[in-house]
Amino acid sequence: MRDIKTLAYPYLNHGLESLLGLVLDDNTIKPGLEYFVQFARNASSLAIPKLPPLSETIGLYIPAYYYQNELFNPGNEPRRISANLLIDYYLLKRVLGRNVRLIRGDLPLDPSLEFLIIAGSYPTLPEILNLQAWVRGGGKLIWNGPDMSGWSSTTIDLIGAKPVDFRFGVSTSVALFGKSWTFDTFVGNGKLQYEQTTGQVVASDNYGIPVVFKNKFGKGDVVFCSLPVEDNIVAISAYISTRNSWAAWYSGILNLFSS
Repeated sequence: MRDIKTLAYPYLNHGLESLLGLVLDDNTIKPGLEYFVQFARNASSLAIPKLPPLSETIGLYIPAYYYQNELFNPGNEPRRISANLLIDYYLLKRVLGRNVRLIRGDLPLDPSLEFLIIAGSYPTLPEILNLQAWVRGGGKLIWNGPDMSGWSSTTIDLIGAKPVDFRFGVSTSVALFGKSWTFDTFVGNGKLQYEQTTGQVVASDNYGIPVVFKNKFGKGDVVFCSLPVEDNIVAISAYISTRNSWAAWYSGILNLFSS
C-alpha cells in the first residue's frame, strides 16, 4: 500500500509505478487520495453494473504479447498501443455512443462478440489463427495499420490482400465517406503497398494505391486499412474538433459491414 522503494523490475524502468502507493510512511492516507478509502468502505454495497451483451459490443483487441520484455513480442510498444486503444475507446464510446470492451488476445475469442478492432498492434501467428477461426464463424474484424514485416500466408488469407512494395511514409489523403482524410504519421516512417487477392478495394489514396480493403472470410468479414489510423488520430488528439471528426471514419467503416 506504500510507495515501492526497491531496485526491481518493473520499477527500474517504470519509475512512476513506484509512486502509486496509497499511504505514507506514517500510515496516513496521501492527501487527495482519501476517496479511495471511502470507495473501499462502500464497495460492498455498490451495485455491480451489468455489462451489455457481446453481441452488442465493439471489442478493442489487446495483443497477447503487450509488454516489451516478453520474449515473443513481435514489436508491440505499450505506450503506443495504449494510446491507440484509448483514442478508439473515446471515439466509439464517448462520441458515437457504442458499447466498447477490451478483449484480450491471450484468451479464446467469444463467438458472440460481433465486432473487433485491432488498433495498430501486431498479433503473432497463433493469434492470427484464432482471429481466422473467429471471423470464419461470423465475426467482423477491423484491422488498422498492420506490421510491415509480420505478414504471412495466414494473414493474406484473412485480409484478402498481399504486400507488394515498400513506400516512403509521405503525407497521404484518402477520399472516403464523403470526406478527405489526411495521414501524416507512419510507424517506422514507411508504409506497405498492397494489392487485393480475395478482397475488394474500398478506397485508394491520392497516389492511386489501394489502402482500404474488405474481405469475406467464412461467415464473417474483415475491413482492413493499411494506414495507421489510430496513430494519426493520436497525433492530432489535442485538437478536439479535428479529433472528434474521425468518429465519422469509424461510423463509415462499421457501416461497410452491412453493405
